[in-house]
Amino acid sequence: MKRKSPHVSARLSDLKRLLKSKRPKSAIEKAAIHRQMDDLEHEGRRGFVWDEKAVESTLTLYRNLKHWKGEWAGKRFHLEPWQEHCIIAPLFGWKREDGTRRFRTAYVEIPRKNGKTTLLSGIGIKGLALDGEYGAEVYAAATKHDQATIVFKDAQNVLTPDLKKRLEIRTHAITCPALNSTFKPLAADHHSLDGLNMHMGLVDELHAHKTRDLWDVLLTAMGSRRQPLIVAITT
Repeated sequence: MKRKSPHVSARLSDLKRLLKSKRPKSAIEKAAIHRQMDDLEHEGRRGFVWDEKAVESTLTLYRNLKHWKGEWAGKRFHLEPWQEHCIIAPLFGWKREDGTRRFRTAYVEIPRKNGKTTLLSGIGIKGLALDGEYGAEVYAAATKHDQATIVFKDAQNVLTPDLKKRLEIRTHAITCPALNSTFKPLAADHHSLDGLNMHMGLVDELHAHKTRDLWDVLLTAMGSRRQPLIVAITT
């Protein structure tokens, strides 16, 4: 039997503690923990490998974001264990044999007041600047422009000075000059959704979408990317 790496063993231990913790957990969260544990137990035997460096680089990004509203304004963002182990780590830690991401679609349900918007904007910043994807197009998408700008504005404001040195913050776009990549808000009521070449799509408040039209447009726009990702999040 293949011996588990120290990183995989540590992740398994953290997941077991998370499962046993007294914090209330929904059936969906418990299922997510069990799936991640099972995947780690069989790491390498299902055509997927665990990339701890990819996880740590993403976690470092979140540690370098800051709150900008209310009593926590100015303080660094801190991922809760369930956010790290049930969402961020599986999403960015699992790789296919060709080195690209395993997961291309994610659906996340989070109760109100649990950092939903910043969690999503951090994923967008990751796609913009840390994926190594040249010419990446990252979109915060929603049915209406006002809703689409919520995640985008959060991404503009959570950046620390160190991150801002690598990016250009504009009114309607965040750009990463080194990769020629962009992060923009996108709404279904925009005059045209043609010509998108999307690397990452962030769909906020999915429950508010009355049709799947925007979702289908985003899926179609990912066709030419090597490791696209679409993340839907809702309360």
